Amino acid sequence: MQNKVKGKLGEELAKKHLEAKGIKIIVQNYRYGHGEIDLIGLKENNFLIFFEVKYRKNNFYGDPESFVSPRQREKIIATAHAYLLAYQ
Repeated sequence: MQNKVKGKLGEELAKKHLEAKGIKIIVQNYRYGHGEIDLIGLKENNFLIFFEVKYRKNNFYGDPESFVSPRQREKIIATAHAYLLAYQ
């Protein structure tokens, strides 16, 4: 399976899981400049959550958090900030 297809599958699985946990997904694949946020969810009391989805079959190579580089984190934060400025 190609990486892009795996990524979309992972996002759909994550979306279903989060919705089952009571998180309403309001945006999927939000882009700003060179940044992207996979899912943006809304929890009770209008609490926004920004998700970076990492699809893995298991944790053999480490936890998902370890697959997000510092540069990627910066881009996610900048993109989340842009979203908040545009829509809040």
